[in-house]
This record gives sequence, structure tokens and C-alpha cells, in this order.
Amino acid sequence: MLETQPAILFVGTAGAGKSTLTSATDAYLHDLGVDTLTVNLDPGADKLPYEPDLDIRSMITTEQVMEEYGLGPNGAQVAAADLIAVEFDRVQEQIDAYAPEVLLVDTPGQLELFAFRASGPYVASQLSNNTLLCFLMDPAVSSSPRGFVSQAVLAATTHYRLQVPTLNVLGKKDTLTKEAVEEIVSWAEDDQLLLDALFN
Repeated sequence: MLETQPAILFVGTAGAGKSTLTSATDAYLHDLGVDTLTVNLDPGADKLPYEPDLDIRSMITTEQVMEEYGLGPNGAQVAAADLIAVEFDRVQEQIDAYAPEVLLVDTPGQLELFAFRASGPYVASQLSNNTLLCFLMDPAVSSSPRGFVSQAVLAATTHYRLQVPTLNVLGKKDTLTKEAVEEIVSWAEDDQLLLDALFN
């Protein structure tokens, strides 16, 4: 386990932009001269916008699990998520040996496979004494009051499951108008504005 170096876990629903933000954060920190280590924990990822330093797919892939256990795609994703916890000690050894200044962890595409299976809480507890959960809120869902509340509840539930400090981030804001972004931010900052929007 890393002692003081920060570890950032990027989590969120499928398509929220976890891998893209992992890549962008890595590039940004590199520009600042910060030594990073990127870890991909998605055994079903087809393509990534960055080259991970450590990749769970070198140990587990959903295709291998489907073949070995005779499972369909959904069952294989569930089984692969559980197998991450089994294999994570090997990943942790490599992380500890590298001892980066900042660890960036890209989690599986389906949030529930990470946050609500055994692997998520285990991984979060093992990474570092200084772990941050970066929860990506989907912009399309968050642009309505009920959608925003559902995302906030999901973020709170994930925080409760993983038990690490959580920062909610509106991903892909370039897909929204400036006015829509300002409205979402206002809901996050003012409970009464959110309540009024819900009732309206």
C-alpha cells in the first residue's frame, strides 16, 4: 500500500468518461513534471485513450472468463469483477515497487461491477492511505433535476460503499450548453434551487 502518495479512483456509469479523464489527468500531471502510474482495472475494455502502465487485462479478460467458465457476456463481467480482487495483490506489488507520486486508477465501465461487488471496496482499501474517489456524473443524465438527483444518490452510495473521500465531477461538459452547465452547478451549490427545479 502506498503510504502518502495520492491515488485517484475514477468511477462512474458506463460512458461517463472515466478513461478519457484518466488519460487527460495523466497528461496534465506529466506536463507538471509529476511522476504518475496509470492502472486499468477494466477487464472488458476494448480500446483505451492511453497506454496503461499496469493493465488488469494482462491477467484477466472477460473473453477468457467467458471461455473458461462457459458464461455469457454479463456473467463473465460479474465473474471478472470478482477475480480482480483475487489478482489484485499482484497488481499491488507492482504499484508498490514503482511508488509513483500519483496513482491513477481507471475502473470498470459498469459502475455496479466495481462499487457493488467485493473487488471495489477491497481495491479502494488497499491502494493508498491517501485515496480519492473521482465520481464522474454523466452530463446527459445530470441535465434534468431528477437525473441530477439520481446521479448524486449513486455517487453518495458509491462513496458509502468504498469509504474514501469523494469528489463529484461533471464529465464531458463540452456536450452541454454553457447555460445547462451553470444550471447543474447551481443545483449542486444550492439545495433550494434544486428543490424548486424538482417541483417545477
